[in-house]
Amino acid sequence: MTHLKTRKEIDGEIFYEKKSFFVSEYDKVESYLESKSQMGYHYVKNKGKKYFFREGKPENYYYTLLYYQYDPEASQWKEWEQDGWKLMYQLPGKKNHEAGWFILRNTLGFGEYKKTIDNDLEKYNLFKKQANSYRSTMFLYFIIMAICSVTIFMILKISGFLEALISSIVILVIALILFFVYAYHLVVIKKTVKRLKTRLRLKEKEDFIRSQNEPDYSQTLQELDTDWNTMEQSERVEPEKRRRRKKME
Repeated sequence: MTHLKTRKEIDGEIFYEKKSFFVSEYDKVESYLESKSQMGYHYVKNKGKKYFFREGKPENYYYTLLYYQYDPEASQWKEWEQDGWKLMYQLPGKKNHEAGWFILRNTLGFGEYKKTIDNDLEKYNLFKKQANSYRSTMFLYFIIMAICSVTIFMILKISGFLEALISSIVILVIALILFFVYAYHLVVIKKTVKRLKTRLRLKEKEDFIRSQNEPDYSQTLQELDTDWNTMEQSERVEPEKRRRRKKME
C-alpha cells in the first residue's frame, strides 16, 4: 500500500504527494516523476506543491519539462509525437503571453536510449531574466533595510516614539528574511544558468567542428549544369571514337 494520500475523482482514484522544487530544478522533477512511474504511480498533473498520480503497473516512463515563451508549432508537436512523446500537462507561465511549461512523457524500450528535446536556449533566457529580477528585488529590500536601520538609529538617539521603533524593527527583520530567501533562490538559479550556458557553448562548438568536417556543397547551379553538360558530351564522344577506331582497323 502506498504512503501517498488519496482523493476520489470521477474517473477513478487519484493519489497525490506534496513535493517542493524550485522552478530551476526541473531536472529533479523529471527524475522524481520517473521514479514514481517505476513504482507504478504515473503522473497526471500538479498544482503547486501537489503532484497527482494514477496507480497502475510499473512502467519505464521518463519525462521532460520544456519551457516555451510561445506555443510550439503544429509541425513541432507532430515531430514529437512521432518520436513517442505524449503531452501530460501544461503549466501556464507567470505572464499571460507566455506559453509556460510543458510536461511530456515517453517510454523507454528495451535496448533504447532516452530521447531528448533541445530546450536549453529557452530555459537559459528564462532563468537569466529571473536572476536579474531577483537581483532587483534584493536591491529593493536592501534599500528598505537601510532606511529602517537609519530610522531605528534616529529614534534611539531621540529617545522616544516607541511604536515607530517597534515598527521599524519588524520591517527590518521581515526585509532581512526576504532578502536572504531571494539570495538563496538566486544562488540556485545562477547554478542552473551556468550549467545551461555551458551546454549551449558545447553545442556551438560541436556545430562548428561538424561544419568544418562537412564537404563543400557551395557549388553554384550554373557550375553544376556545366559539369553535367561536360559529362554528357564525353559520353557521346567516346562511342564515336570507338567506331572510328574500328573503321581504321
